[in-house]
Amino acid sequence: TPETMESLSVGVFTLSNYCGFKPDSKIYLIIDPVDFRKAVDGLTIIVQEVLKLNPMEQACFIFCNKQHDKIKIIEWDFNGFWLMYKRLESGKFKWPKSAQTVITISNEQYNWLMNGLDICQRDGFSEVLARKVI
Repeated sequence: TPETMESLSVGVFTLSNYCGFKPDSKIYLIIDPVDFRKAVDGLTIIVQEVLKLNPMEQACFIFCNKQHDKIKIIEWDFNGFWLMYKRLESGKFKWPKSAQTVITISNEQYNWLMNGLDICQRDGFSEVLARKVI
């Protein structure tokens, strides 16, 4: 049933329990945790000065705290920044580990992350290589 599904991709459709913010631009995931006392100015400084990216580009930037139970997302709109904040009531985000300081993720990976799944899904169905039914 839809109430018990976490995330299921069917063709171009994704069924998901997550109903929040859905990015429609490039998605940057900042790997290292940040001090969550930082607001828009502090987070944009990290994007611009540390990551050497343009915080005003058509993209969203996702940050996590040390406990991996909160995220902040900043995104530039034509005349200012949006700051979105999510706090989990239980559980933790499956935050990736990487030697890089920032990675880009797809919308599908974003949905997985928001549904409590690892963004590096390895357990999906394998391609059937046989080309004969019987």
